[in-house]
Amino acid sequence: MKKNTILLVEDEAIIAMDQANMLEANGFDVITVYTPDDAIAAVDAGNADLVLMDIDLGRGSMDGTQAAQVILSKHRIPIIFLTSHIEKEMVDRVKGITRYGYVIKNSGEFVLIEAIHMAFELFNAHQKTMESEEKYRAAFVTSPDSVNINRLDGLYVDINEGFTALTGYTREDVIGRSSTDIDIWAIPEDRNRLVKGLQKDGKVENLESVFRCKDGSIRTALMSARIITINDEPHILSITRDITEKKEIEEKVQQSEKRFRSIFDNAADGIVIGNNQGVITDANIAMTNITGYTHDELIGKNINIIFTEKHLTEEPLRYDLVYTGATVTRERKIVIKDGTEIPVLMNTSKVEDDCLQAIIHDVSHLRNTQEALRESEERFRLAVEGSRDGLWDWNLLTNDAYHSQQFATMLGYEPDELPYTSAAWSDLLHPEDREKAFEQVDRYLAGKENYYESTFRMKTKEGSYRWITGRGKALFDDTGKPVRFIGFNTDITKQKEQDDEVKRLLEEKEFLLREINHRVKNNLAMVSSLINLKQNSIEDNVDLSDLNRQVNAIRIVHEKLYYSQEFASINFREYSEELFNEIFSAFTGGQVSVDLQMADIVLPLKTAIPLGLIFNEIATNAVKHGFVHGQDAHFTVKLYKSGDNDHYTIILSNSGNPFPDNIEIDQTESLGLRLVSALVEQIEGKMTLQKSPPTTFIIEFSPEITA
Repeated sequence: MKKNTILLVEDEAIIAMDQANMLEANGFDVITVYTPDDAIAAVDAGNADLVLMDIDLGRGSMDGTQAAQVILSKHRIPIIFLTSHIEKEMVDRVKGITRYGYVIKNSGEFVLIEAIHMAFELFNAHQKTMESEEKYRAAFVTSPDSVNINRLDGLYVDINEGFTALTGYTREDVIGRSSTDIDIWAIPEDRNRLVKGLQKDGKVENLESVFRCKDGSIRTALMSARIITINDEPHILSITRDITEKKEIEEKVQQSEKRFRSIFDNAADGIVIGNNQGVITDANIAMTNITGYTHDELIGKNINIIFTEKHLTEEPLRYDLVYTGATVTRERKIVIKDGTEIPVLMNTSKVEDDCLQAIIHDVSHLRNTQEALRESEERFRLAVEGSRDGLWDWNLLTNDAYHSQQFATMLGYEPDELPYTSAAWSDLLHPEDREKAFEQVDRYLAGKENYYESTFRMKTKEGSYRWITGRGKALFDDTGKPVRFIGFNTDITKQKEQDDEVKRLLEEKEFLLREINHRVKNNLAMVSSLINLKQNSIEDNVDLSDLNRQVNAIRIVHEKLYYSQEFASINFREYSEELFNEIFSAFTGGQVSVDLQMADIVLPLKTAIPLGLIFNEIATNAVKHGFVHGQDAHFTVKLYKSGDNDHYTIILSNSGNPFPDNIEIDQTESLGLRLVSALVEQIEGKMTLQKSPPTTFIIEFSPEITA
């Protein structure tokens, strides 16, 4: 065991020798020096464990107490003063330097040795205390957590750098001030909870609190505190860990979990999560909708619940592949709660070692749609193949074009003999039709026409040309640019030939009708001339003018027909104007004023000719018996539509003499009136006569209006 070394500082050599021998006899190693400087040097050299210092060291620059102060300023070592002084002032002076011992010389060996042992014990105990304090201080200062000591009233006694790092407050900011002074508690209730906890249990652990930092920012921290005693006074020791980032991460994790749950629950596809035994641990809403099972009915069940044994035998679930890290995608059939089998696309993957995920996509609608599409395409194919029309589909971006078999065969080609581009159409156009055909396509694709229809000639394989009508519809992108053009070509050659033949026949018929009208008109003129000749040759005074005017009424109709484009109807107003001019030009008693209140109306010949003869008879009757020579002559004609249907009324009236009271139109021997009645009946009309001036004939009828 290593001996303790005592540095003996004594300026008297003999005393020093005696004391050294005594110390060595008690098991100590002794180093003897005689001056303060040597004592300081010996301690600096690290050779001493304890200093036995004489206070009076001769006439040197310092005494023992001064030398002790120099040594203690640099070293932690026990010093015992050995002196002859017993004055209180000297004792107080020594106490101010060190408390390890003060021994009066000649006190005896026992007292000195016990004093030395006591000094070593005190020193060792003090050393342990100092080491403990240093360790505590080191932990206090270097802890990354905030550590602070406060009095019970909240006054700060000490803080570490962690406190500054957390709050931004330095020692100068807080020492001697309370927590309320610096307003560090963002939520005052947090401090109240701390105080209540300390009062109740003497400690508080993991109290989550919100603090306001020096810069005004808010931090969340976890605080633990307990009551400690310093200098016989209770204090609060608080250790606070900043968990702001941890809280933010936790909140992000929670938000992420919420988002995941939201995505999970609102996913359109069914999702099930289970362990490596196939037991379902979670299922989303879509899965319950697809299968018909509730969430509780699925949880804890094996996924085999949605498969039949036959399905699993034919297509077993490949857990072996999934656990290699592979994602297994397979179309399967599942059995839902009501027993119905539906096709699904199942995507299975490993999430963790004991966690598998399966995504179930219901493809029943897709399969039904595909089947419907297949049937539709089959119907379309049969329709196209069975149709005489040729389908074409032109990609305007690539100039690629599809054409059906009929597109080619109607021109005598096999489908593969024509290029699958727009040239299959453009190269076969008749030179005279090319410019117009291109223009019609361009106008439609430019949006200048609402639909596409174009007729042109295309060259056949043998060199002749067929008349074709193309009809189509374009597809446009979001910018309005045409990207695809689809339509049909119809061979209208036979129709074109038939139309040309019909046109030729119509033109021939029109010529014949014109010729007939011309000849009838001339023949009626000849009849009128013959009547005039006959009247002039008869010696007796016979008046044939009525007959002549009747023929003339018919002649005017055919003359109108000859100069018009129609052969079955005439403009009745124009006809009436010319007819009345012819009739009243023969009145020698003066000018006849004709008021023709009639809109332009086109009547068929079977109505117009009888009405013309009726007008002739009534107007002629007015000339013969109504108008008075020397008086103004007026003749009024009104034709208007009456009622909602095609019912017309004609009113003819004349000035002059009244119609005789003794003559009834349905009981008369007058050939003219009988002829009028017969003609009204012929057009299925009704006639009434008002005899009182002015004489008025009212005729109602329903003609077949042609325009």
